[in-house]
Amino acid sequence: MHKKVEAHLLGAKYKLIIHTDFSVPITSPDDFSKLSGIPMERITKTLLIRTKTKPWEYVVVVCPIYKRLDLKKISQFIDTPHSGGMCIATPGELDEVLDYPTKGVSPLGIDKLKILVDESVCGCSTVCVGSGTSGEEIEISPQDLIRLTGACVCEICQ
Repeated sequence: MHKKVEAHLLGAKYKLIIHTDFSVPITSPDDFSKLSGIPMERITKTLLIRTKTKPWEYVVVVCPIYKRLDLKKISQFIDTPHSGGMCIATPGELDEVLDYPTKGVSPLGIDKLKILVDESVCGCSTVCVGSGTSGEEIEISPQDLIRLTGACVCEICQ
């Protein structure tokens, strides 16, 4: 678990799930779902999104792994209007802006960017988010995730 994420979780109830604890390798979200017994609708992806035109503005989004983001909906939540639209940030930007690897991005431990959580995760008992380290997931209640991150709950998927 990334040190920023660990610090953010102090006092919270969560479960750390480590991929190497399973008897076979996990190579996809489907593998993780089958081996952990956690349904796909409770497995999330966390993405860094940015405006296509400078000055770049970044936002972090969390949604179910199987859903497709709606970048037009996300653009409604940025502070500065941009006519160029939104795009997914590059791996280099992930490292530079968040200090997280491409696989394992976490919404936890981020304090300078707006975080958006798709409303569809709120009905789940728990969700899995990245730990800031590849090969690990954090299972946490959506309510705790939203409280700890200060996220805005909104509709950001198609």
